[in-house]
Amino acid sequence: MSRTDALGNTQAWTYDARRNQLSETDAVGHVTRYTYNTLAG
Repeated sequence: MSRTDALGNTQAWTYDARRNQLSETDAVGHVTRYTYNTLAG
């Protein structure tokens, strides 16, 4: 999923099959990745 504002800046997000967020990329390209403990549910 992504969003682009009126200035052309794009933010993007990725999700797994369980709808857990896996990553977020900001408008300048910085990526934040997320991990989940599958034992916790």
